[in-house]
Amino acid sequence: MIKTRLTERLGIQHPVVLGGMASGTNVDLVVAVSEAGGLGILGVTSFSPEQIREAAAEIRSRTKRPFGLNLLIAFTNEAQLEACLAARVPVLSTAWGDPQRHAARAQETLRAGANDLGGTLMNESISRAAGAAHGQELDPPRMEALIRELGRVPQQRTTLYGPASAERHACGWDAPPLAAPVNAAVTGRMLNPA
Repeated sequence: MIKTRLTERLGIQHPVVLGGMASGTNVDLVVAVSEAGGLGILGVTSFSPEQIREAAAEIRSRTKRPFGLNLLIAFTNEAQLEACLAARVPVLSTAWGDPQRHAARAQETLRAGANDLGGTLMNESISRAAGAAHGQELDPPRMEALIRELGRVPQQRTTLYGPASAERHACGWDAPPLAAPVNAAVTGRMLNPA
């Protein structure tokens, strides 16, 4: 067992997280990772709301350990998000898309017991903190306001879940506005050469 702030926060034994990549995950793998003491995350972007509910129920029936679901915001709809929230999974991770779409719903996740909005509301937050100009985010003042409106105290953390330094906190608050994302049209697909 390796004890870190991450393992303590997520209730897992080892700092191992299965990335919720849709085509690279399945219920069996999520259960295996969670049962082994890590955090299994199932990519559900391509799932219908009913499939999301069924997958969460199946995982929950096969393990009592923490697990998660992952949505790519740009490719999901409100019904899919609602299915994830209704399933009350221990971890809901998101990426790729405009987090403003789900900002109001983030307060519901806090009321339900969530403790981390960074992965929920910020996309490319690590790149952004490193100085990148592109990406999409809910800026720190708005994020902290969402948290304070519920009477909770916001806490910016490091990747190891320790308190962020004043310098890191200032970088987020003082960052210039993001440049508009460049979304080039897809012009073709790679075909299997077989």
